[in-house]
Amino acid sequence: MKNNPQISIVLPSYNSAKYLEDSVNSILNQTFKDFELIIIDDGSKDNTQKILNKFNDKRIKKVKHKKNIGLVRSLNEGIRLAKGKYLARMDADDVCFPDRLISQINFLKSNPDITFCGTLVKTSGDYVQVWNLPLYNDEMKVHLLFGSPLAHPSVLIRRINDFYYDENYQHVEDYELWFRLSKKYKMANIAKVLLNYRMYADSATNRNDKKVLKARKNIVKIILNNLRLFPSNGDLNLHLSFWETHYEKNQLYIARCLEWFRTIAKKNKDLRVYSQFELNALLGAKLLDVLVNYYGLNIKTIYYMLNSGFFFDFLRKYPIKKFRELKNRFLYE
Repeated sequence: MKNNPQISIVLPSYNSAKYLEDSVNSILNQTFKDFELIIIDDGSKDNTQKILNKFNDKRIKKVKHKKNIGLVRSLNEGIRLAKGKYLARMDADDVCFPDRLISQINFLKSNPDITFCGTLVKTSGDYVQVWNLPLYNDEMKVHLLFGSPLAHPSVLIRRINDFYYDENYQHVEDYELWFRLSKKYKMANIAKVLLNYRMYADSATNRNDKKVLKARKNIVKIILNNLRLFPSNGDLNLHLSFWETHYEKNQLYIARCLEWFRTIAKKNKDLRVYSQFELNALLGAKLLDVLVNYYGLNIKTIYYMLNSGFFFDFLRKYPIKKFRELKNRFLYE
């Protein structure tokens, strides 16, 4: 193997023996061959080592921790060990499509202004769906206001000094990273499903863990501060309700949403942090979800949308697609 492969793949693992073999094989079976795979066993107590001992591919570098040091520190260790011109993320329970790496490296080579890219993903396990993520830099930056626009284990990034995970942001380390990088570099998602992302029934429980919620609140506050917004605790809780679509069904909540969205839009109009068109379109989409959740698809929903200030940009961005999604939702509920 070359001393400096084109791609270094960082795959941390902790007690993931059940799915690890499939994950590793999906990397080794890539059509793109010039890579190293750095597998970090972060103090696993299951059969992880037994699974890893099955592999003798020279492209694999195995690192074993005697004690668990956590995901963020393991990721940073993998980045320090990496020799590739590009770095890719992978999780121990996910599966790559065979053309993932070739698709991503070709995309970055064809788009020198883009520093990192993800892909669309199909979830597997307890929840099966395709995540149709935003594709272009301007819309992805806006989506950062309400969550991550990238599937973390699908990302390929050029080697840059700014690529590291901040240990102060446990549980939201990827979200903090994308926000920090987005202020200096451009990102994209490839419009193709290239990863099977495993979702567990307890994922929602983990997302609602107090430590996770606190970490999420802290990073969202920083992102809003970047827009010169200094939200109260009530504003933060309102804003976070859009992350997991925990919408309330009452008119006061709708009024608060509309006021908050208009505040965000006005601040951005003054500061020009985001594309105003992309921001208005996304705020319109969020508002429509809230309205339909309470009123359904009726005249009140249309009235609110027409008078929101976001409707026409929303309609330019999602002329038919969003309404079809909502129609299908009500047909099958």
